[in-house]
Amino acid sequence: MKKLLFLFLYSLLPNYALPQNCQGNCVDGDGTYTYATGAIYAGSWEDGKRSGLGRTISSNGEEYLGNYSNNSRSGYGEYSFPSGEVYKGNWSDSKRSGYGSLLYQNGITKYEGNFSDGKINGFGIKTYYNGAIYEGEWLDGVYFGLGKFSYINGDIYEGEFENDRQHGKGRLTFSNGDIYEGEFENGKYQGFGKFIYVNGNKFEGM
Repeated sequence: MKKLLFLFLYSLLPNYALPQNCQGNCVDGDGTYTYATGAIYAGSWEDGKRSGLGRTISSNGEEYLGNYSNNSRSGYGEYSFPSGEVYKGNWSDSKRSGYGSLLYQNGITKYEGNFSDGKINGFGIKTYYNGAIYEGEWLDGVYFGLGKFSYINGDIYEGEFENDRQHGKGRLTFSNGDIYEGEFENGKYQGFGKFIYVNGNKFEGM
């Protein structure tokens, strides 16, 4: 009776592996555990939790290979989706955190830089499928702060961004050599600015 009660209470703890679903040692050692969802984990265990190097394959085809700590993705790991999207980098509490690279599902667009709380935050570089490049600061997945955007037509903007748009003070250098320096608002010229043309002409004003 005591044994049955123990197994019942044990099954109510989702962080621990049940012996009957394990091949190997899923308490303190190396073992392969099959979850009720169909997901499979193969790797190291400590106190019945995933800890150390391991691989998890979910029933929907998602796959993680990397380090675990206390049952959470922690440290370096690689996570791939059936769509082709792949993240390689650091984790904390099962969220992308620290330096990493994210290859998008089109197989071309790529981000390299900092992550925090599972989102792109801090400094990073994103190269788009068409060749455009953003290099600068991010906040929760959008351009926010100082940055540089290189357009496919050769234009280059350097300055302040907010919510993915030029916002604040910036400098836009056109592919033909013309330059605009001044204020932007929501991606448009706004406020005081100065045009410097390749022929030497200048214009300043609102």
